[in-house]
Amino acid sequence: MKRWNTLLKFLVILPVTLLFCFSPALSAAEDFVKIPADATAKNLEGKVVSLADYKGKLLFLNIWKTDCFPCLLEIPILNRLQKEYASDDFSIIGISVDRGKNKFVGDLVEKAKINYPVWLAYGEPILKYIEPPLTPFLLVVGPEGEVLGYVPGKIPSYDDAVVVMNQARDLIAEQKKQK
Repeated sequence: MKRWNTLLKFLVILPVTLLFCFSPALSAAEDFVKIPADATAKNLEGKVVSLADYKGKLLFLNIWKTDCFPCLLEIPILNRLQKEYASDDFSIIGISVDRGKNKFVGDLVEKAKINYPVWLAYGEPILKYIEPPLTPFLLVVGPEGEVLGYVPGKIPSYDDAVVVMNQARDLIAEQKKQK
């Protein structure tokens, strides 16, 4: 019985510890690396797309895979954020890093009613600039293609996603003041 109590405590303490270690606060990128215009991918229709098409916008690049359960749990959060905040200066782009699952990605986008653009990155030039250590992984990209920060792992809630977006907007405003 004592072993079960110890195991139960471990199973409760570990997720709480991980939650604090991987908080949704925007982790600042060290030195605003830019993702170049030649970092292209393909959309679900097979058309070549680029971040240059979104110049001037704050972007959330949500890097995900279809077999990643936390990635799938994040979709409703991102759908809501896109619905409520999509504008001339903000957008979400889902970037699938699945290998050889283009049709499956398209089917999942339709089934989950994803309301933001989804790009296919496997084998595309963009992958050399955004290959994450884990999925999901959110890259926050500024209006000039600069990486402002990142959120490793699943964003816990819609409110946390709004906090990250507002932190990024504050950082952009501060950059404009310094120019």
